[in-house]
Amino acid sequence: MSISVTIRSTGSYLPEKVLSNQDLAISLGIDQNWITQRTGVMRRHVAAKDQATSDLATIAAKRALENANMVIDDIDMILVSTGIPDTTFPPTACRVHKNLGAVNIPAMDISASCSGFLYAIATANAYIKSAMAKNILLVCSEIRSKFINYQDPNTASVYGDGAGAVILSVSGEKDKGFIDINLGVNSKGSQAITIPAGGTRMPPTHETIDSSLHYIHFHDKSIIRSAVRGIKEEVDARLKYLDIDKDQIDVVIAHQMNLRMLESLSKRMKISIDKFVINIQNRGNTSSASIPIAMDEAIGAGKIKSGDLGLFISYGAGFTWGSSFYRF
Repeated sequence: MSISVTIRSTGSYLPEKVLSNQDLAISLGIDQNWITQRTGVMRRHVAAKDQATSDLATIAAKRALENANMVIDDIDMILVSTGIPDTTFPPTACRVHKNLGAVNIPAMDISASCSGFLYAIATANAYIKSAMAKNILLVCSEIRSKFINYQDPNTASVYGDGAGAVILSVSGEKDKGFIDINLGVNSKGSQAITIPAGGTRMPPTHETIDSSLHYIHFHDKSIIRSAVRGIKEEVDARLKYLDIDKDQIDVVIAHQMNLRMLESLSKRMKISIDKFVINIQNRGNTSSASIPIAMDEAIGAGKIKSGDLGLFISYGAGFTWGSSFYRF
């Protein structure tokens, strides 16, 4: 018997501090309109000094549990997607596990950069379909602000902090749930976006700190073009494989990398921009958290209806990518 996996609830959290383009323009010494025109971002949320990735994740997770009328004892596994963990080890998922009061259930981190949400979705889907779990709490939490050089407009202008959570459950609703999940990596772009130092290839030293190598670096500014081209090819292939016409898609929830990318993607895919959920103007690029945050906000605003055919798409450092069709 085929098992259907559905999104039972969503939740999200954004730090209280808001950093506007005007604020950034002063520190960067540039015109704030340059930021808007280049990225589409107008403001972004920034974590407080005492906030860690697990803190954001815990709040988003609690909101998802509340929206599902569930408690942590109802959860069989916790997955945390992040590229910026609390510490190298233990896993950030273990801290979220403790914060939520979970007992004896597995918890692990997933690192796939901006595609982390879909990689975590694929993992949770596999666990549920293999009957190893019935309810999985999946949280994507990112604090990029603490790894940004605020003298570098290429990175400072686009990133924001936040967390988004979903609860995935086994379901008897055969007409709803995940229709398809597909993942991949184009490793030719593995060095396009990096934090050069801090790992085993370049451990921390006074020199790496003095050279600002613990910040996010863009080494290849062609990533937007690569993302648009790669996503279009991926979606075209999956539409053909699933025998779905693109006109059947009701809502597109893409990684909020850059507003110009989303606009270009809409044009290249010939899918109306009106079908795209877009919140990058006020949230910035929150990496793997961007899709669940955007979805939570769209559901809360009534922009997604029961029965809608949704398309999730992501593209990130590595280059990791993923796509999924989902019937709400």
